[in-house]
Amino acid sequence: AALMYNLLLAETAEREELADKRRRQIEDWRRRLNLGELKEWNLHRLWTLVTQAGHRIPYRTREFLENWVQMACSTEEDLADRPDAKVLVRQREEFLKRARSRFRNRQLLHQWSGESGLAPLSYRWDTAKVFLDDLCAGFGGERHD
Repeated sequence: AALMYNLLLAETAEREELADKRRRQIEDWRRRLNLGELKEWNLHRLWTLVTQAGHRIPYRTREFLENWVQMACSTEEDLADRPDAKVLVRQREEFLKRARSRFRNRQLLHQWSGESGLAPLSYRWDTAKVFLDDLCAGFGGERHD
């Protein structure tokens, strides 16, 4: 969905070279998916487990994820070209950000780097590593530079 979001922004900003790159990335991602496993996901069970653990998942989030998974599993056409997938992602952005949506705010679209949400999650590892190394050194251990 993050790739689709970036594709839509590239199209909106009329950055065709970047849009083409995002289309290829979406299809590469989709080819790497294990569709058999994805089709076997029991999202109802997931929501049950999550809510039993005390978390609240808004209905719109559930609906978005369920629709996205269904579209990703479909082999009818390229995901990057599916109008319904584009509408799904755009509506999610506009619902969450309203006037701050890059689809509605030209200034924010102009400031867009071309890669929103595409970096792997790092959980601030570099910062955590410094703290852990300092803590380890404080207890007489060795640093792991």
